Amino acid sequence: MADALESDRGSGVKRRRTDGQDGEGEPEEEDLISLLPDDMLREIVSRLPLRYGIRTQVVCKRWRNCWKERRQKMSCKYEILPRVHPSPSAVVEEMQDLARQRRLIEYLSVVIHTTTVQIEQFRVILRCTADCAVENLHIDLSNRSPTRPLRLHFPLLSRNLARLSLCATTMSNLYFMDARPFPELAAIYLHSVTVSTRIFDIILALCPSLRVLDLRKCSRLDAIAITSRGPNLTSLTIADCDGVTMVNVLLVSSLRSICYSGRFLPSPFNLPPASCTNLYLSYQYSGLILPKLFDQWVENTAVYLSNETIAINITNFTICSNALRTINFSKDHRESSRIHKSVNLPRLTELRLLMFEMKAENLSSIYLFLKIFRCPNLSRLFVQFPKFGHEPFQENLLDRVTEEWLEDGLDNLTVVRIMNFNWHRIKVQLLIFLLRNARNIRTLQLVSPSAVPLNVSGIEQEDLSPIREAFANDIIILRQFEDGSSSTKPFHSEMSP
Repeated sequence: MADALESDRGSGVKRRRTDGQDGEGEPEEEDLISLLPDDMLREIVSRLPLRYGIRTQVVCKRWRNCWKERRQKMSCKYEILPRVHPSPSAVVEEMQDLARQRRLIEYLSVVIHTTTVQIEQFRVILRCTADCAVENLHIDLSNRSPTRPLRLHFPLLSRNLARLSLCATTMSNLYFMDARPFPELAAIYLHSVTVSTRIFDIILALCPSLRVLDLRKCSRLDAIAITSRGPNLTSLTIADCDGVTMVNVLLVSSLRSICYSGRFLPSPFNLPPASCTNLYLSYQYSGLILPKLFDQWVENTAVYLSNETIAINITNFTICSNALRTINFSKDHRESSRIHKSVNLPRLTELRLLMFEMKAENLSSIYLFLKIFRCPNLSRLFVQFPKFGHEPFQENLLDRVTEEWLEDGLDNLTVVRIMNFNWHRIKVQLLIFLLRNARNIRTLQLVSPSAVPLNVSGIEQEDLSPIREAFANDIIILRQFEDGSSSTKPFHSEMSP
């Protein structure tokens, strides 16, 4: 039915011409659907995915009324707790009743906080999602004992699914033989899900309409490779999936947003193509990483960031201090790196810097990044300093840091927010740098649990004049906590550093 609406959209009702009619002698297609009673038409329309159901209104007045009078879909939420109603058997019985009645469920949430749910009971619930044509499904097993996991059988789910959210579940490898595709599934969110790479690849192959893929803290997943024949993803998030050793999305030309937060991978990170507009890069670094491996990452990231055909479309960019280290590394190895020239980011309007540490070399990385990557339209800047880890001896190294003068300046920068700020010399140096290069800042918010007035040593009083002037003009605002307003909220705020 959905396919027919897709191919014949706007064509109206087809009829069959009889011989001799209108003198043409051409046969007319018989309109069998219009012969159905209204109750059956309403049932058909009710079972269509939303985007196809809406289109039926343009067929004719009768179809428009059928859409308005269609059977309304339900929303069901079940939270199964130990020794609290509803019991697992009560939930199963209710789901079976809904399935027998062919009740349609638009949203179904099943949260299980007990080990009393049996495997077969859980399987019945999964089968009922198909009978009830569930479109939005959320399953959370986060409080179950890990020694008795309930395995989720993906092929048993509703073929009407448009959105799937799973938390703390284990993907089974059963029922995939001759599994039918999920043509409407557009968004998958997996949090703390155990899934093998083989099953993960099969699931992707069954979801041709997938647009959003969000993976966080997933285990047993060691590779994420999406080919040009795979789904046309527009958004991909990978966060804290420690088992992942390879990511390759280079051929996904539809990708618009990618967020990666995790460890340095043993193999080079094949970053997104030129279509990407939102980029989040946060690398975990430890002293155990091999220098040779880090060098490979440096060169790979440096080459990517310096490719103007890729960088030209980025509008929102979050980068961590570990990734910024690649800039400094490349500066010292210009003969082998391609990042020695300036790179234009003409569409970049928001930049977020995640500083896991703030030493003299980190300040130098920020200076160099803003010099190499020209951001003429940058209007919002967010800097997040570490909460702890101040090393006083690092301030003695600041004399070796050369403040880079920005040729193009930051004339369009109007909003700046700095988290975990204090009046240590390294952080004050960055503040002075911004005030000197961005003359049109309207709001500069300094967020610190212990916000105190200007009090810093080791800097000439003359150099502090931009800060005093900004205070006098009410540009600098001291806050103990975030105000939560959208104007001072970064684009990637849902990604925790």
